[in-house]
Formats: sequence, structure tokens, C-alpha cells
Amino acid sequence: MNSIYALRNHAPQQRGDDFQCCLVRDYEGRFCVSTVLWIRLESDPDDFIPDDLYELFDKLDALDRHCQGLGVRTLTEFVDFSDVESNLAGEVDFADDEDAAEDSAEDDAGWSEEDAKWISPAELLETLNALREDLAGDESQDGVLEELAQVIDRCDEAVHNEDRVRLIAVM
Repeated sequence: MNSIYALRNHAPQQRGDDFQCCLVRDYEGRFCVSTVLWIRLESDPDDFIPDDLYELFDKLDALDRHCQGLGVRTLTEFVDFSDVESNLAGEVDFADDEDAAEDSAEDDAGWSEEDAKWISPAELLETLNALREDLAGDESQDGVLEELAQVIDRCDEAVHNEDRVRLIAVM
């Protein structure tokens, strides 16, 4: 079992209100920082900090099954996992390392902008709109629908500005 699969398929153990992240146990039972999605426009300033899209990442497998049933591209096809892969390659253990922030900054040097996966917002919108229509009215999906709306708004902005977007999985 790979680490990305393990991170995506274990329930959160604790949610940090200040940092909007949670701790999860990986497949070996260790605590690690969870993964969320971010949506960025290519024209966003370097200091732009997107909202954490925890629900979309947490429900990614179920959303992909919805997409398959709707006959649209899966959400996972649009996700840029280069940040997660870079972090996992560095084997950073955030839970046990008091100098985690310092180590994380050093490990980020292994990721380069060339690894970024920029995509067409119009293509992503087809999937997002199909999901929104399919899930509308299901109160159990309110968190997902709220985050879908945020991503749709950002994609609409990108289409208007003739920009590209990145749907990034970040740890």
C-alpha cells in the first residue's frame, strides 16, 4: 500500500483549528500531517494562501466514483500530487520532529516549479459542475458542496482572466 493511499484512507484523529489540518495515522500507525487540496490560479501572487479543501480531499475516492457514473473525468485526474510526492520522498516525520518546520523548509528545496501541473479551468469546471448538480440537495454533502463552490468560483475567475489553475494536494 502506498503512502498517498494510506493518508487518504484513514480517518482524522485530531483537527487543528489554527492550522486547518489534522493528524492521521499512516498505514504503519504513525501520526503524520494530513493532506488537503488547494486551488491556485497561475496569476495568484506568490504570497497567496488558499483555503484548505479538506472535505474534497477526504471524499476524493467517492467523488471519483460519482464522476465515473456521470461520465465525466474524475477529480483525481486534475489533482497535482507533486507536493505530496516531494514530501513523501523526503520522509519527513512531522509528528516526532521538534524541528519539523525547519526540516520541511529544507525538504521543499527538492520540489521545483517545473513539477507543477497547471490545468485548464474550463476542463475542471465540467467535472465540478457535474458533481455539484449530482450532489445538490444531499445535506450529508454540505461540506463538499461548499468546497466545490469555492473551487468553481476560482475556476470561473480563471476562465474570465484566461488563466490556468492548479488543484494541489498539499501536506
